[in-house]
Amino acid sequence: MKPDGSVHSATALAFPAAQAQTAEQRIQEVLSHVRYKGWSLKIAPMGLGASCFRLWVELPTHCVNTGMPALLMSGEVVVNGTASEDEILRTCLKQILSTEEHEAREHFLYKGVRVFDPHRPVVQSGS
Repeated sequence: MKPDGSVHSATALAFPAAQAQTAEQRIQEVLSHVRYKGWSLKIAPMGLGASCFRLWVELPTHCVNTGMPALLMSGEVVVNGTASEDEILRTCLKQILSTEEHEAREHFLYKGVRVFDPHRPVVQSGS
């Protein structure tokens, strides 16, 4: 019986209106509302029953060496399953900025040379 004297519905007790979202669903919900240049933000659990998730950016681009279409997959960062919406959004922005920096380093030329190539050291060993 409820405090007001009315009776709980057996159906309402057996089938709550909405089940609580899992951490993955909650993070995915936040990511579904983020828009940036047609890029995609992806997550995956870090293991079975994980409370932490890997987050990365995927974007269509062109290989700077061949000019062929390519799918860039950024490095990954960790998002805790208990992260707030604000923390998730800040992590997404940080990952996007890091990916933009990667792209800038690939396209930054000095005297026709990619001097900050993110795939090579700035200074070669023994130089």
